[in-house]
Amino acid sequence: MALRASTARPTPIQFGRETPYDFTTLDELFEAVYAPLHRRTVHVACGNGRVSIYLAQCGMQVLGIDPDRELLSSARERAIMAGVELDFMAGDPLLLPPLPEESFGLVVDFTLAASLADGLPREEHLRRLHRILMRKGVLLTSAPQPYRRNGKPTDRAFAFAGPFVSDITRAGFEVLFEGLRTTPPGEQRLVVHARKPG
Repeated sequence: MALRASTARPTPIQFGRETPYDFTTLDELFEAVYAPLHRRTVHVACGNGRVSIYLAQCGMQVLGIDPDRELLSSARERAIMAGVELDFMAGDPLLLPPLPEESFGLVVDFTLAASLADGLPREEHLRRLHRILMRKGVLLTSAPQPYRRNGKPTDRAFAFAGPFVSDITRAGFEVLFEGLRTTPPGEQRLVVHARKPG
């Protein structure tokens, strides 16, 4: 049975005058029929922790990984302010610290996979994520849209999706959903939900 957070979503914590984040993409994932079966989550390249904190507010057990110790310090302070418990680890998300195989139900990677070159560099990164996911574990990832006119997607907006999605499938994932969605902090991106076969 799919993990379901309650229908009432947590109110995201607003930190000072920062732009509010849009967490619709995460909410949609939890409402999907293929929602994560297990609460253990790793957020790759977690930065200042805002997404990790929201995941923890949704009841997930979160490990955020980022190489920037200053950002992680800020993330820890934010988690205390938000009243949630989660773990942050300094490390290169491309290499991933030694994490047990098949130990997470959800991997969130909004930026890192998309920043890698099409083909082997991205595929190798995705294979590392595949290794730490439990069977039927879910990957939530996204990529920016390069084809825009006046700030809006053009008819070619999905032209870049082929290589990105192909790398995901070659890494062993089953693609469950791909489409344009708003991701934190409010960008329209290609969002992909993929699952490790069971």
